[in-house]
Amino acid sequence: MFRKELTKILIDPTKYEDNSKRYLEERLKPRLQEVLDAILSEDEELREQKTIGDCMEYVLKEGVLSEMVAYGKSNKPEGLFIIIIKFISFVILDI
Repeated sequence: MFRKELTKILIDPTKYEDNSKRYLEERLKPRLQEVLDAILSEDEELREQKTIGDCMEYVLKEGVLSEMVAYGKSNKPEGLFIIIIKFISFVILDI
């Protein structure tokens, strides 16, 4: 679901040019926060077992972070680069 939403906005960023900031703020950022919360929650639960959860495993195996970096490089819609960098930073720093 998350990957579909990310791809939907990023395949044709011109589609959102007029209100891309609003879209990023209202749709993409909250969705990224949900994904981050799921990853962090799993990490807390599994920390003692020294293993990763299903969410993080999916993100790593399916190359989601690499895909996000590729999308972020274009910075279209404007502001996407910062959002992607923050998301990846939180994942790296908190896990």
